[in-house]
Amino acid sequence: MRGRTCVLVGALTTVLLTVGLPGGVLGNCGGTFLAENGTIKSPNYPKKYPNNKLCVYTIKASPDARIKFWCEKMNLEKSVGCTKDWLCVNGLYTCGKYKLKEVYGEGEVRVEFRSDASVKKKPGFLCFYVRVRGGEYVATTTSQPTTTMKQNSSAQKSSTSCRTKYDYDNVLHKSLLFYEAQRSGYLPTTQRVTWRHDSATDDAIDADTQRRVDLEGGYYDAGDHVKFGFPIASAATVLTWGAIEYGDAYKAAGEMPEMLAAVKWITDYFLKAHVEPNVLYGQVGKGQLDHGYWGRPEDMTMDRPAYKITASKPGSDLAGETAAALAAAAILFQQTDPTYSATCLQHARELYNFADTYRGKYSDSITDANQFYKGYGTYVDELAWAASWLYRATGKSQYLQKAQQHYANLYPEGTSELSWADKTAGVMRTWGSTQEYRLFAEQQIHYMLGDGGRSYVVGFGHNPPERPHHKSSSCQDPPASCSWNDFHSTDPNPQVLYGALVGGPNKYDNFNDVRSDYVTNEVTCDYNAGFQSTVAGLRYHANCDGKPITTPSPSCSTKYDYDNVLHKSLLFYEAQRSGYLPTTQRVTWRHDSATDDAIDADTQQRVDLEGGYYDAGDHVKFGFPIASAATVLTWGAIEYGDAYKAAGEMPEMLAAVKWITDYFLKAHVEPNVLYGQVGKGQLDHGYWGRPEDMTMDRPAYKITASKPGSDLAGETAAALAAAAILFQQTDPTYSATCLQHARELYNFADTYRGKYSDSITDANQFYKGYGTYVDELAWAASWLYRATGKSQYLQKAQQHYANLYPEGTSELSWADKTAGVMVLLLQLSHSADQPTYRNHLEAFCERMIKNKPRTPKGLLFISKWGSLRYAANVVFVCLRAADLGINTEEYRLFAEQQIHYMLGDGGRSYVVGFGHNPPERPHHRSSSCQDPPASCSKDDRDSTDPNPQVLYGALVGGPDRYDNFNDVRIDHVTNEVTCDYNAGFQSTVAGLRYHANCG
Repeated sequence: MRGRTCVLVGALTTVLLTVGLPGGVLGNCGGTFLAENGTIKSPNYPKKYPNNKLCVYTIKASPDARIKFWCEKMNLEKSVGCTKDWLCVNGLYTCGKYKLKEVYGEGEVRVEFRSDASVKKKPGFLCFYVRVRGGEYVATTTSQPTTTMKQNSSAQKSSTSCRTKYDYDNVLHKSLLFYEAQRSGYLPTTQRVTWRHDSATDDAIDADTQRRVDLEGGYYDAGDHVKFGFPIASAATVLTWGAIEYGDAYKAAGEMPEMLAAVKWITDYFLKAHVEPNVLYGQVGKGQLDHGYWGRPEDMTMDRPAYKITASKPGSDLAGETAAALAAAAILFQQTDPTYSATCLQHARELYNFADTYRGKYSDSITDANQFYKGYGTYVDELAWAASWLYRATGKSQYLQKAQQHYANLYPEGTSELSWADKTAGVMRTWGSTQEYRLFAEQQIHYMLGDGGRSYVVGFGHNPPERPHHKSSSCQDPPASCSWNDFHSTDPNPQVLYGALVGGPNKYDNFNDVRSDYVTNEVTCDYNAGFQSTVAGLRYHANCDGKPITTPSPSCSTKYDYDNVLHKSLLFYEAQRSGYLPTTQRVTWRHDSATDDAIDADTQQRVDLEGGYYDAGDHVKFGFPIASAATVLTWGAIEYGDAYKAAGEMPEMLAAVKWITDYFLKAHVEPNVLYGQVGKGQLDHGYWGRPEDMTMDRPAYKITASKPGSDLAGETAAALAAAAILFQQTDPTYSATCLQHARELYNFADTYRGKYSDSITDANQFYKGYGTYVDELAWAASWLYRATGKSQYLQKAQQHYANLYPEGTSELSWADKTAGVMVLLLQLSHSADQPTYRNHLEAFCERMIKNKPRTPKGLLFISKWGSLRYAANVVFVCLRAADLGINTEEYRLFAEQQIHYMLGDGGRSYVVGFGHNPPERPHHRSSSCQDPPASCSKDDRDSTDPNPQVLYGALVGGPDRYDNFNDVRIDHVTNEVTCDYNAGFQSTVAGLRYHANCG
């Protein structure tokens, strides 16, 4: 079985290693040898093999070589998660008694073997390897660097993609999710951590006056629900500092909007808390009272007193730190929101003046904080810190002088930390200034991410903490109660607190993943701030030049990080947006475009068709394929919504769907009129540049009762009906609107029949309506039945299906929905009708799996144009068949094999910005352009350089029948990207994530 991902141990390989010869037979515990051909067998057990000893084998060749590894015999104990005996090959655990099929390695195969002596048998394996392509031998020992005996030219080339040991982009993504999990107050519609809800919305009662003051919002400090102002202000400053210094890292990772939102969530609260120039609320919630409660913040009923500092009860440390946070925020928001920046700066000035004029330690005034965040030592470091940030924000020399005066009263030789309690090192500002220090930073962060033998970041990497000391994530979903029983439970937290850095190990690297241990397993906003900012710094210095990180660390027990794939695929859809872009736009190299779409091609009148998605690497909005993409994308969210929620991506998923359904609602201007294309194909294709710079005519083409298009109208009806289901719980009004349009469009499609490309003739060169349109009628009727439950639609779907030829279909695509209809009718029909659809669906998958050609490396090959798209769509159909009880294990494995080929098992990644050696030159106009004001033209198309903008998440067309792939921009067969290509791929990844038992 396959259940988790092994750590490819580096340090342990120095133990018991022998250097073998090419073709050698190795029966010892461990070894490094040269890849030609040979055998690995298990050591003699139990005489020479103590219980739980780790054997590590390394098969090496030069980087361009390909090594095939397989096992003919295995006699290992089968256990859930392979926790007893196991063999781990290139990161994939296996156990049991079956043969291990081929595993391929590029330049190296790493094998680990461990056995449990408590199992009463002799564990063993017999495995083989062979170098199947390229490369020269590599002679190695584990105590010295690898050296090649003879290098060829390809081995000497440096990779053009960004290689790091850990996926910094994913760490930043997950750390920002942690901050969302800490939110207090009314949560926004963009909230991605969906197990959290509105809480403490009536904060708080002034502890002195007993009057209510509006302190809704902010962050809960840690695993409890107190809002401690001092440590959270420190966290805010350090977090913002990282965004100021390393903003390009956040932009390259596609996380800058989330980063700005994380900062603004707390600075909004600080602005509320600073009610007068010399009055600042510094704590909400009474420590011991709060700590006596174990449950959700949404369910709190205890008193929530608010404590403040004033001129008579000063707190220079608290006011100074809050001033620093707001001054830093003023810098961060200076370009994107100058009004907000000015507000932050004004409050920062007032708070610094308050801190400097009325001096004292805040915990002497807010005495409840003494047990938790006592103001130790001096507050002069916060005064120097605040003055330094104000000088940076204003340029006014008075603040520099103040900072220097304060610093003169500090003892820098005695500081040994940067923390909420001591800012001296921050005032020095020597962080990361030399190569030595950068290496030190990398070593320490890598320890936290996995080099220490495990990850200390929840939801990331190998063996991450599962039981953080955190109340709300320890609770089951409502309506289940939550109490001290959940605190004492030994089960993992039901909610994954993605991105949280736990307290950590003791001096001897011992760590207990125990919820009640708040020393090792505590999480706080303060813990994550410096960690996240350092990760951003490492990302910035990784020499990526805006390129992707290519060695992701899986966040759960899967070979590839499905969460990250979903994240990046959704970024691709943002890169395809047309029209006015929202403030939440994460792909910041895109801007408003085609805002005056479009002119009706018949009447020459303007019609509002702003919005929607550009189809591919061009700027036409082709309605038929994008409607198909929308339906399949939405289908995946309906079936596998829990996967998106677990990945923290459901808000982005909903936004991706709504972006196109909003456009469909605009395009459907009358019951029997639907605009199906904006932009003239050849005119658009003659232009190479940014959509923001387009000046050509943008005609809009429509279908009507006299110029019908049953395929286009039917597919758009299906997309809107699916959206009606998706939004039913979160936005019932919008859902009803989508459903009404879906009904009208289906009636239009069924009543006025014809192929859309006979009416919109410009589409014939690009997306011609091949064959019949009856599959779209059946598809639309099936979705309408699922959305409404009205039997008339089921009857219609079955009638349409009877006119199809299911034995002749070999795809699910924008042109053919027959296979999708099989799935829906099997799922939705009465039991008496199900055998027909079940037989047809099984026959389809059997044909695909057993009769269709494969490439040498295993890709299902249906067509050279968009080869990966066809494979991804087929496996989505068969994954749904598996979920409906048809050859479940076989079809799920088929889906995994095909998707893993695309993610790296084929020898490279085919997803831009993800994995090993991803495409860098997709056939995509806007990402091929430099940042403005540089011009963009066909010179950029013809350039051999990587695209200046990383088109994260885009699935390219793919390889040919023999696994050959050219990463060449002008090759629009292999390197095209489209919204349609990503839809089935993303939905299948969501399905694999759903079934991965990741939590």
